[in-house]
Amino acid sequence: MKNRYLLFLVFLIVFLNFSCIKPDITPVYLYLTEEEFTDCLDNDLAKFNSTHDTKIDTDEEFQVIRQHLFRDALVSINGTSVGFWKLPCLIPLIPQYGKPNTLRVSACVRDPNSELMTKEYLFVTPVTQVFDNLVKGDTIRLSPFTLEYVPTVEFLILDAFIHDTKFSPRDTMYNTPMEIVVMDSVSKKNMGSISLSKSDLYFDVVTQPQMMPGKGQQQYWEICYRSFNGEMVGYLGFEKSLVGIQQKNIFVLPATEGKWKKFYIDVTEYIRDACSTAAQINVRLGISGYKVKDSQSAEFNFEYVKLITRTAYY
Repeated sequence: MKNRYLLFLVFLIVFLNFSCIKPDITPVYLYLTEEEFTDCLDNDLAKFNSTHDTKIDTDEEFQVIRQHLFRDALVSINGTSVGFWKLPCLIPLIPQYGKPNTLRVSACVRDPNSELMTKEYLFVTPVTQVFDNLVKGDTIRLSPFTLEYVPTVEFLILDAFIHDTKFSPRDTMYNTPMEIVVMDSVSKKNMGSISLSKSDLYFDVVTQPQMMPGKGQQQYWEICYRSFNGEMVGYLGFEKSLVGIQQKNIFVLPATEGKWKKFYIDVTEYIRDACSTAAQINVRLGISGYKVKDSQSAEFNFEYVKLITRTAYY
């Protein structure tokens, strides 16, 4: 009886010891900076043309394609997400010590209507790197990397404002045109420019219609601009929408008082809603602007406007 009691006691002690073993949660830290995601797109024009079946023939236009502002990243380790992080950041990770660990880091953008809305930018490839022999408490960095556009990416509208522009006045009532400034002496940029004098009230410019698919695609409107004493509204114009949607205001671009700003706008749902059951629909990009103070003149400059799309299942 005594032996049985001792055996049971030994078994209980062993069981409790094993059941109290806790996983090692000592982290490794990943340090990411915004500089790592600056000018990070592949710079091979011939490769881009071959992959995407395009005929981009000017370096100025290609550099506009490559230009981005990635201020956030989505991070995962071994397939488990650890969330969105604003750059720069120090991210605690729980790896599998003694084994290879795979890190996946995706560039992210923010919805201009909400600083809290961060989205993975699915038009470019994520960074995937494997780390061996991680040491508890260490801080690690990604090896230098280059991002590439996924193969299904297309730029349905790309205005780099080099020699001309795809925007023209929508009607004769507000017929202030877009002018081209080649290599501005101060900003050293090619840009489109619209000026409102003290007597002007408004401008409204649009692109030509572009046939766009309503399903199975993801579309972003991307813009880099600055303004002096002026605000703008970006809108989509639709032709022959089955649900009667002719125009949809998408975002407001506030006055920047001379600072350049970049915005990413996900327009996928707006185009899908206007398309309804149709396979595709004609879409115009429109920008209208007005002065903040009517007694003064206003100026609006644009470095680029992009309408980018990709097959959503890629």
